[in-house]
Amino acid sequence: MAELTCNHCGKEYKSSSPFKKYCGDIKLKTGCAYLRYLRSKRNYFEINREKENKRNRAWKLLHKKEISTYNKNYQKTYRERFPDRQASRKRNRKRQGLSAQEYEVMSEMQENKCAICGKVNNVSKTLCVDHDHGTNRVRGLLCNMCNLGLGHFRDNIYILEHAIKYLKGTRQ
Repeated sequence: MAELTCNHCGKEYKSSSPFKKYCGDIKLKTGCAYLRYLRSKRNYFEINREKENKRNRAWKLLHKKEISTYNKNYQKTYRERFPDRQASRKRNRKRQGLSAQEYEVMSEMQENKCAICGKVNNVSKTLCVDHDHGTNRVRGLLCNMCNLGLGHFRDNIYILEHAIKYLKGTRQ
């Protein structure tokens, strides 16, 4: 058991988990006043879930323009604020044997669109480099959703064909 200090009240307590931030247990009726406040807030939300979800949806509809503007500004500054993540993307392209110029040529050939769904790429995001995991040969550039989809289907044509049959069979 580790000897820890509560982030809110400063009281020392023993815990088997070093990640626990507050004294007491959120499920039990123990702990400092802040933990009791968190517990009451959680209980209120659980009891009034429908009401709170409806209120949140209404707020989002009222502030749709502000949310859109915020998201656009966030995307524009993303690369400047997180250069290490951009470096990670460059390392991935390098690992797959694709230079920045080759990436740009591929992007232009695909008209900056995903090779599967044809969705135009957002200016602040780069398309994912899709490659064959067996041969490591680059196949094309995909949007994040299509890249994740192929990954979840494990690049298996048999599974994808069954997924297509399933979708066609359930369509009305």
